[in-house]
Parts: sequence; structure tokens; C-alpha cells
Amino acid sequence: MLKAGLLMVAAGSVVAVGIGVAVSSPTIAVVGPILVGITAVEWRRARVRAGRRAATARLPAVVDQLIQQLRAGRSLAESCRLIDSPTVVGPAPDPLLQLLTRLRARRPLAEAAAELTATDDPDVQLIAATLRVLANNGGPAVPALQRLRHTLIGVVHGRQRAAAESSQALASATLLVLAPGLFAATVATIDAQAAALYLYEPLGTGCLAIAVGLSWGGWSWMHRIVGRAEGTQR
Repeated sequence: MLKAGLLMVAAGSVVAVGIGVAVSSPTIAVVGPILVGITAVEWRRARVRAGRRAATARLPAVVDQLIQQLRAGRSLAESCRLIDSPTVVGPAPDPLLQLLTRLRARRPLAEAAAELTATDDPDVQLIAATLRVLANNGGPAVPALQRLRHTLIGVVHGRQRAAAESSQALASATLLVLAPGLFAATVATIDAQAAALYLYEPLGTGCLAIAVGLSWGGWSWMHRIVGRAEGTQR
């Protein structure tokens, strides 16, 4: 998947440079590949965030499966090996896939849970810590897992509310990012000399490249703040 993405970025950049050379526009030749790279980065970032949200939303179902297996008379270790849940396919490591891979392994449950506590995903850490305590100390597992499930459901609902509330901030950030480009396009449409400056003069190329860089920097900063508020930014 990563190689395919890199090939697409390279192909898009070559096409942009080719068009710029064909029409003698340094702006297209320089800014075009920059826009292709930014588009690829944002597409990947959107997939990563969507994957994390989907994985987090499925964690309560994983715990519920454990509870059902325990109620059927199986041990905690055996229940962990029988977990079956579809995983989220994405460009970044999936915390749900990481959790299931460790728990399904034919190894002591306490050892697998200890490894999972070192992950950087707080939801997986919570599940792993609970399983590690139960594996080491014993005791009734169903009540503890029921409380864990309720906690994870609360986390999912909280992040969904945060995502809904942050949509307005992202919409405002999108307008701010697009504003310089829209302004330049409007001026170029009205004034032929401005169009020539932006398309064929090195000064115009530099202005547009700087504008794109600054706009993307502001967008990334806003995206990081929103991601932390939602709990999807690690």
C-alpha cells in the first residue's frame, strides 16, 4: 500500500512537471508537485484517523466476546484465543489488530498482556492491564470485564461527541486554507497581468509556493489540535 501511494505521488508529480514545462509555467512545474504531495499526505492522514476511530469503536465488542466466552465455561486464556473480529485495514498499525494478534498467540496470557501494556494506544493499554491483573491474580473475570466494557463504551461516545463538535473548527480551518488560493485565482481571473505573474514569473511562483506552505502548516496545526481533542492523535 505504501509503495503504491509513493508511485502515485511520483506519477502525479511527473505529470505536473511535464504540464508546466509544456506550457512554460514554472508555477505549475513547482507548485503542482507540492500540491500532489500535500494531497497524498492528507489522504493518508484521513485514513489513519478513520482507522483509529473504527478500531476504538470495535474494542467494546471484543471485550463483549470475552465475556460471552467466559460465560460459556471457557478459561480466560482460551477465551482470548477465540476472539474473532474484523480488523481495520489502513496505512498505520491498527491497535485492534495488534491487540488480537497478541491475544490469539499460543503463549501465556500474562506475557502477552504485559507486552500490550507497552503500546502507545491508551485503549489497548487499559484492556491489557485488566487482562494482566486477571491472569496474574485470578478471581472473577466477568464483572471486571463488564466494567471495562462500560468504560470503553463511554470512551467511544466521548470521542464521537468530540468529533462532532470539532467539525465546525475543521470547516473554519478549511476556509482559511483555501482563502489564499481563492484570492489568487480571483485576482488572476480579473487581471491578465496578475495571471501572467502567478503563472509565468518566478516571483509569482515563489509567492504561491510560500502561500501553499503556510496554509498547509496552519491546517496541520489545527488538525493536530483537533486530533488531540478527539483522542485520535498519538
